[in-house]
Amino acid sequence: MGTRCVHDLLIEECGYCKEVPFGLKNVVYRTTYGKAFHNWDNCEYLESGQKFAESKGGSATEILPITWSSASQNLYPCEWCCALFYSKGEDLEDCLITINGGQKPAKIVKDRYLGKNIREFQVYFPETGKVELIISRYVTRYK
Repeated sequence: MGTRCVHDLLIEECGYCKEVPFGLKNVVYRTTYGKAFHNWDNCEYLESGQKFAESKGGSATEILPITWSSASQNLYPCEWCCALFYSKGEDLEDCLITINGGQKPAKIVKDRYLGKNIREFQVYFPETGKVELIISRYVTRYK
């Protein structure tokens, strides 16, 4: 029999106590009518969904913080800001990030073209567990 949490449920069954999957945050974001949840409250895809709703005559609804476990019941993770979750941290491309005149190792999670030969990279820093968005001129890919 498994261990019970403070809510008197098995830990793996409790929406508050079970472990958050790799690449997701405990608190994620959604809109009232959205079909996805987002790791970042300022996710570009979340914002574009709001603009799409407005373009169809609707209104942008409030961005709500919720627990990942409640979101996972009926929403899917965003393909952009939850890309680290989808990758499971495997087969990520190594790179160097130029910061303050020095270089720091990181891993490329996902990238996208912004135009004018500029790409935006999601880079993951394994030592801190953080994901940052960095434009291409600061990212050196290993060949």
